[in-house]
Amino acid sequence: MEEFLWVEKYRPKTIQDCILTKDLEVTFKKFSNKGEIPNLLLSGTAGTGKTTVAKALCEELKADYIVINGS
Repeated sequence: MEEFLWVEKYRPKTIQDCILTKDLEVTFKKFSNKGEIPNLLLSGTAGTGKTTVAKALCEELKADYIVINGS
């Protein structure tokens, strides 16, 4: 189904591809380099990239994930 959704086709696949502030990029890259993600709570308004960053981290670590929309 991902190949049919434009937003999924062009979603950044790595932290490097995400548009982040330098401090957030460094923080997330440290998680990726360590090979583990601590418990995280990503918050913000709609469209700020929470899901994209979470998926990118999981993709970099080759981790399985489940997406649950809490709204």
